[in-house]
Amino acid sequence: MTIRQLLRFAIIPVYNPVDGISQLIKDRRKLGYSILIFLFLGIIYTISVQLAHSRGISAAVEPIIKIPADEYYYWQRFWQIPFFFVTTIVFSGIVRLLAEAFGGEGSFVDIFCILSIAQTFPMFLTMWLPETIGFVFFPGMSIMPVWLDVIRQIAGIIWPLAIVIIGINISENISWWKSLLFTLTGSIPMAAMMVIFVR
Repeated sequence: MTIRQLLRFAIIPVYNPVDGISQLIKDRRKLGYSILIFLFLGIIYTISVQLAHSRGISAAVEPIIKIPADEYYYWQRFWQIPFFFVTTIVFSGIVRLLAEAFGGEGSFVDIFCILSIAQTFPMFLTMWLPETIGFVFFPGMSIMPVWLDVIRQIAGIIWPLAIVIIGINISENISWWKSLLFTLTGSIPMAAMMVIFVR
C-alpha cells in the first residue's frame, strides 16, 4: 500500500474516473485503500460534529429521532463514522443483488469501494468544507447566496452518484440504464437513513 496510490484513488471523482475505477477494481488492496479514504471523510465529519457540540450549536433541522436539538451533536459524534459505513454497506448490498439478478459480473466489495471513493472528495468539497467554515467562522450567518448554496448541495448529491453510475457500469459490466436504475434504487434507503440520522 502506497501513499501515491491512495491519493490517486482518492481523486478518482475529479481525474479520469473511468481509468481510475478500472484500476481500483483490479487492485488487490482496493478494500484497504477505500476504507482509509472513506474513513478520512468520517473523521472530519466527526470533528465538525464535535466542534458544533463544543460551541453549543443545536441541530440545524429538527431531529426526527427523539433527541433534543441542543444535544443532537453530542450523540451524533458517536455514530457518525459507523453510520457512514452502514449506509454504504446497505447501498452496496442492494445494488449487488439487483446487478446479480440482471447478469452483473462484479462483487459487493467492488461496489463498496466505488461508493466509498465516489462520496469522499465530492462531499468534502461541496458539503463538509463550506458548512464547517460557515459554522466555525461565521456562526448564524450565511456565507454564500441562496442560489449558490442550492447549487453546491445539488452538486454534492449528483457528482458522487455520477461516479457511482460509471463505476457500476464498469465493475458489473452492465448497460448504462441498468447502472443508473440500480444506483438510484440503492440510493433511496441510503438517503432515507441520512434524513433520519444526519443533521
